[in-house]
Amino acid sequence: MPHRTTKHRADYIGQRTVWQVSQHVSATIGAEFFESLVTNLAKTLNADCVYLGEFIGGQVERVRTLAVSPPGLAEAGSGYLLVGSVAAQVVNGDTWSCTRGVLKKFADDALLRQMGAQACIAVPLMDAKRQTFGVVLAIFRHPLDNAQPVKSVLEMFAPRATAELQRKQSDATLRESEQRYHAFISQNADAMWRIEFERPIPTDLPEDDQVQCIYDLGYLAEANDALARLLGYGRAKQIIGLTFEELARRADPRIKEDLRTAIRTGYRQATVERRPLDINGHERHILRSQWCVVEEGKLQRIWGTLRDITELKKVEEALQATEQRLGELLESVHLLTVMCDGKGAITQCNDYFLRLTGWQAGELRGKNWFDLMVPTAERDKVRNQIASTHVSSPVPHHFESTLLGKDGRSWLIAWESTIIHDSNGQVTGLGGVGRDITAYRVLNEEQCQSQKLASMKGSVNRLVDDFTNLLTVISSYSVILLEGRPDTDPAYLPLKEIRDAADEGVALAQQLLAFSPPPSAPLPSFEPGHPDTGSRTDDPAAPP
Repeated sequence: MPHRTTKHRADYIGQRTVWQVSQHVSATIGAEFFESLVTNLAKTLNADCVYLGEFIGGQVERVRTLAVSPPGLAEAGSGYLLVGSVAAQVVNGDTWSCTRGVLKKFADDALLRQMGAQACIAVPLMDAKRQTFGVVLAIFRHPLDNAQPVKSVLEMFAPRATAELQRKQSDATLRESEQRYHAFISQNADAMWRIEFERPIPTDLPEDDQVQCIYDLGYLAEANDALARLLGYGRAKQIIGLTFEELARRADPRIKEDLRTAIRTGYRQATVERRPLDINGHERHILRSQWCVVEEGKLQRIWGTLRDITELKKVEEALQATEQRLGELLESVHLLTVMCDGKGAITQCNDYFLRLTGWQAGELRGKNWFDLMVPTAERDKVRNQIASTHVSSPVPHHFESTLLGKDGRSWLIAWESTIIHDSNGQVTGLGGVGRDITAYRVLNEEQCQSQKLASMKGSVNRLVDDFTNLLTVISSYSVILLEGRPDTDPAYLPLKEIRDAADEGVALAQQLLAFSPPPSAPLPSFEPGHPDTGSRTDDPAAPP
């Protein structure tokens, strides 16, 4: 019977305490609620400290302080480590209490140590699924005979504190999400916008009616500064609220055509490229993407982005123009160009190459260069030449080889080859620029022959000159010896024969000089790249 009286008294005290605390905290929310709750619980329970904390994760699990009474406890501060503290005892969702000597059990608990605690009751803040969010502690500097009344009161307010903590966490999550959302929209370099309607538009209306409703009911509900600048304004707030009709007129008058396309495709996501005029009348290249939100058969809103790709288009056009000029240059100077993949398969060649060899582009694409274009006797040599091309060398590799045509004709080509890389620096194949040096090589051989003949002529001339001089000396001495000598002299006849033979030798030598042509101007050099070769403008592929 005394036990029952004690229990009834504890329940009565608990009910009265709950009523007293409820009177003070019922009209508060958020941080004010937490502060009011710990203050009134400490006062009503005669506790030396009531602490309300939130469990937070991270590299080290901690307890973040929501409210504490008395306020300003240094060890409570913004929180403390969960490990080794009393708060860790309720992580599993069970209430924990110690009526005496609690500091001896948790000597590392900074809050208990600062309070000089003897007794402590800890109640978890958890939801219906027993997921623990935080803890409420009641700390006493003196032992407790009975912890049940305090425990009952804390357990009664724990659900209300849990609900407020969950609301606080939800608000914080929502606020953080909105901050990220607005930061993403406002700081995005692409123009972003959202179209809302005064009322949803049924998607089963005729096409013309849907388009008219979008123009009549649509307005710009959200945008960023990038869109404002694209439309000729400074800030997004200057264009918020523009009607869809005005927005379409400023952004792209042809947007009505895109709306019809969207309606016909069931408002699917679409990306199109358009070329509207800006406020200065200059054409811009705009990439527009849009997402239509349809719920229960009604168009609710339209999200979209606009990306200005004008500069990118200019770069692409400049690159195409450069490639075209380079191609025209290669054609005008009669250079052969060919590209092969890593296995030697032909991937591309220019028109001059095709005209010279007689092949069609379709006949060459994918065929092996070595098997089709290089004579059998030279294939190993050409393969070795190409293999010696250094992957990272900035200087093209020079070599000469024979090129076979479709009809069996052949040309001697001087090649400059280089390795081709992709955008990631990986080797994708080989490129070569060649020049037909067949005629130049023939002319060089003729020049060499002519130089040899000229050298031989000089030697003959010198020999004839020397021989003539000797014969002249012999003839002169013969004349001197015959002078005043009678015919009957025994030496007369031999001397006369010597003189006549010398004169005939001189005449023969002069005849030999008469057969040699006069000196001619030196032949020009026909080495590839020599200035004299630049005057050749005829097409080797053209008929003579």
